[in-house]
Amino acid sequence: MSRSIWPLVFGLFPALLTAAPADGPSVLHQRCIQCHAAKTAMSGLAVDSREALLKGGARGPAIQPGNAAGSLLYKAVAHTAEPHMPPTGKLADDEIGAIREWIDAGAEWSVSQAPASAGSNWWAFQNPEKPAVPAGSSHPVDAFVARKLAAEGLTTAPEADRATLIRRASFDLTGLPPSYEDVQAFVQDKDPQAYEKLIDRLLASNHYGEKWGRHWLDLVRYGDTSGFEQDPYTLEAYRYRDYVIRSFNDDKPYDRFVKEQIAADEIYPEEPEARVGTGYYRVNANRDMLFKVEDLNRVEKLTDYVDTTSKVFLALSVGCARCHDHKFDPIPQKDFYRMQAIFAPAVNNDVFLEYNSARFYSLAWNTRDFKLRNIADQIQAIFGEYGKKLRNEKLQAAENPQEVIDAYDTVKDERTPRQEELVTEYEDLAKVGNDEIYAALSQEDQERIDAIEKRLVGLFKNYGPPPMAPGVIDVGRESPRTYVAMRGNPEAPGDEVGPGYLTALGGGDIPDPPLHAPTTFRRKHLAEWIASPKNPLTARVMVNRMWQLHFGEGLVATPSDFGLRAGQPSHPELLDWLAVTFVEKGWSMKQMHRLLMTSEAYKRSSVESEAAR
Repeated sequence: MSRSIWPLVFGLFPALLTAAPADGPSVLHQRCIQCHAAKTAMSGLAVDSREALLKGGARGPAIQPGNAAGSLLYKAVAHTAEPHMPPTGKLADDEIGAIREWIDAGAEWSVSQAPASAGSNWWAFQNPEKPAVPAGSSHPVDAFVARKLAAEGLTTAPEADRATLIRRASFDLTGLPPSYEDVQAFVQDKDPQAYEKLIDRLLASNHYGEKWGRHWLDLVRYGDTSGFEQDPYTLEAYRYRDYVIRSFNDDKPYDRFVKEQIAADEIYPEEPEARVGTGYYRVNANRDMLFKVEDLNRVEKLTDYVDTTSKVFLALSVGCARCHDHKFDPIPQKDFYRMQAIFAPAVNNDVFLEYNSARFYSLAWNTRDFKLRNIADQIQAIFGEYGKKLRNEKLQAAENPQEVIDAYDTVKDERTPRQEELVTEYEDLAKVGNDEIYAALSQEDQERIDAIEKRLVGLFKNYGPPPMAPGVIDVGRESPRTYVAMRGNPEAPGDEVGPGYLTALGGGDIPDPPLHAPTTFRRKHLAEWIASPKNPLTARVMVNRMWQLHFGEGLVATPSDFGLRAGQPSHPELLDWLAVTFVEKGWSMKQMHRLLMTSEAYKRSSVESEAAR
C-alpha cells in the first residue's frame, strides 16, 4: 500500500499541513527569505524589513505602501509582470492575497510581525520546550492533531479495519507482510489490548532491527563496496551493518548510539562492540583512492565526514559552506572548517572485536614466528644435505671437479678470484631443484618432511588473526592544522582555524586536551554536544524521521534539512512535544514507535472519503 497519501491522517485535506499565513510579512518570511535575507539578498533585494523593501534591489523599490497593484513585489508574486517569483512556482492565492492586503493597508511592519532573522533566531535553533497537551483526547498525539483539525473545520477519517492495521504495523516495523495465520488471529482477537500486544511483538522481532537498521544505513551511505571505478569490497564492512541491527533490536538509547558512532574510540575505548560503531566513517565511498594525491584524498574524506555528520544527526547542510558562506543558513565558511578540524586527527584503524585480543594476537604471532624459524631450520638441514650431495654429483662433469666443489664449499666472502670465476662458470650445472631433492629423499627423510609440513599447516590454521571491524582512532594529542580553503581549494589556504561548534547553535571552541591525553578528544566533545538533551536539533531530527517513516511525510517536510529552506513544521508544538518526550523516555526509539503507532492518527483509514473533500 502506498504511504504517500498519509496526509489524509490529518483530515484528508492538504491545506492542513500548511496553514495560510496571517499577514504579508509572514508570507515573505516563509516563502522568500531563503533567497532574499539581508545576507543573501539576490538581485540586491532583501525582504526582512520594511526599510529593505522600500529600498528595493536592482529594479528599484519593491513596494509602494498603499498601492499593491503598482508594487514590483506584488507584480512578481501575482505573475502580472516579469520576473515571476518565486522561481519554484506561484504562491497560493491566499498568500498572494495576504501580500496585496498588507501593501494596500500601508505595509506596516510591527515588531511582532518581523520575521526571525536568517540566523540564530530560526525555530530549529531554539531549544524545544514541552507544551501542554491540548484537552479533548486521551492520546497526546491525537490531542495536537485534533486541535489543528478543528481549526481547519475538518473531521477525522475512521479507523482502518483490523486486517489493514496488522499489515500496516508489520510492514512499518519489520518490512515484512504478516502471515495469513497472524492476520486471522488478530482479526478474531477480542482482547482490548490486542493491538498494543501486536506492536510489542513486532518490536521484539529481530526483523525490526533489520528494517529500521536499513533506514539508518541509507542515511550514513552504507555500502559493501567502496565505490568509484574500482569499487572494491570493504573488508568486514558487514560488521558495522550488524552492529546497527543489534543496536536497534536492543533499543540502544539514541544518544548512546550517536556517541558510539562519532567517537567510541575516545569515549568507550575498552568496549570493542561500541568501537565497531566508528565503522560509520568507513562504510561509504572510500575517498582514500579518489585522487592519486594523498592530501587531496584526505581533504575529500574530511569533507564527507562534515557533510554526512551534519545531515544525519543535525539535519543541516554544513557541507554547502565549503567554498563560501552558506547561501541560505547562518553557517559561515569558517564553521565548515572548524567542524572539519574536529575530524582532522581521525585515521583509519581496524577494531579488534575481543578485549585484549590485540595483545594476545601479538604474543601468538611471536610464538608462531619462533616455531616457523625452528621448522625452517629443520627443513633446511634435510634439504641442504641432499642438495649438496646432488650438486657435487652434477659437478663431476666439470673439467676439474674437486676444484669446483671446493670453490662452492668456500664461504662467499672468503673465495679467491679464481674460485669466483669457477662458481660463475658452473652456475647452471650446479643448480638443484626441489623436485630433484624430493626424488632423492630416503623413505625415512620423506616421512620427516611430511611430519614437518603437517606442523606447518597447523600453525597457520591455529594462529590466524582475531575478528576485526573497520573503524577509526585519533592520531594523538598533536593534530594536523586546519586552514580555511579559499573557494574550497585546499591548495589555497587562508586563515588557520581550530575545532569548534556551529555558530548558529551557540558556537564555542573545543578545548585543548590535557597535557598527557592519549587523544585530542575532539570527536568526544562533538559527540557529547550532539547527543546532549540541550542540543535543539538532535531529538527533533530523529523523531521527525520516525514520524516520516510511519506517516509518509515528516512534520518537517525535509528530514535532512532543518535550515531556513525547510520552512515551518506543520505541527510545531507536536514536534517539540515529541522531541522532549523522546529525551524523557531515555532516548528509547521503541517507546517512540509505540507512542506513535498507538495513536488514533496512525490507525486511521487511508481510504478517501466524501466528508474530507
